[in-house]
Amino acid sequence: IDTHAHYDDKAFDADREELLERLPEEGIKYVVNVAANMEGSRKNVEIINKYDYFYGTVGVHPSDTEELNETTFKELEKLSKKDRIVAIGEIGLDYYWDKESTARDPLRCFFGSAVFSSCIEWSIERRAAAGYYKEDDCVGVTESTGSI
Repeated sequence: IDTHAHYDDKAFDADREELLERLPEEGIKYVVNVAANMEGSRKNVEIINKYDYFYGTVGVHPSDTEELNETTFKELEKLSKKDRIVAIGEIGLDYYWDKESTARDPLRCFFGSAVFSSCIEWSIERRAAAGYYKEDDCVGVTESTGSI
């Protein structure tokens, strides 16, 4: 079982189909493909519809939240309801990659926390896992949803 793959990544564009079809022959019985952005979330739905041994997540990595707006956020929620979407992720607050001094800007943190909180609530509603980056701030957000 491959529990954290990114076969939706552009690095696999040239030979994705060949690679994915070979996985069962190589002993991989199940794959959980983890989305990191909107494009990956959409691609995951395509992949799980084509390969019955694939499961997926939908989510937007904290460093890509600028692509979220009212429309894409609603789309993400809709995608999260698809069959074999087993988790909401990658989500969270991730200060490691963001070296800008604005990474912990209060407004930016509020937006990130609001997105994160909504995603946690979706995972609770769907009884699905949530795959997220843990920062100290994540604990407070997660506690506020009642999930821990």
